[in-house]
Amino acid sequence: MSMEGRESDLEPVHRRIDPVSELGSAPAMYISSSQLYNASMSRITASEARKSFASVIETAQREAVTVERRGEAQAVIVSAAEYDRLRSAAQEIEDITAFDAAMAEEGPNIPWEQVKADLGW
Repeated sequence: MSMEGRESDLEPVHRRIDPVSELGSAPAMYISSSQLYNASMSRITASEARKSFASVIETAQREAVTVERRGEAQAVIVSAAEYDRLRSAAQEIEDITAFDAAMAEEGPNIPWEQVKADLGW
């Protein structure tokens, strides 16, 4: 599977994304960009990726590229923009989880004025 100078040699893997099973009940506005980016995924062996890394990077701008060794996925290469989007999404999930945990805590509420005073605002 040579990629030298030809991005079309990457093997696309198409799959339908089921937002309910993969993303829970997330609103469509949160899944559309990931659906577009992950609509197809290319696979390449580690040795071929080494030989044609520039082409792998070019392909990763449009879709994820799975690098395999001995038939097993070892790494996934994505664009910097997709990586940033994934990190932002993970941070948002952490924030939501922390908010939900804080809201579930028992005990009295602290007035906003007291919070500001405690923080020196």
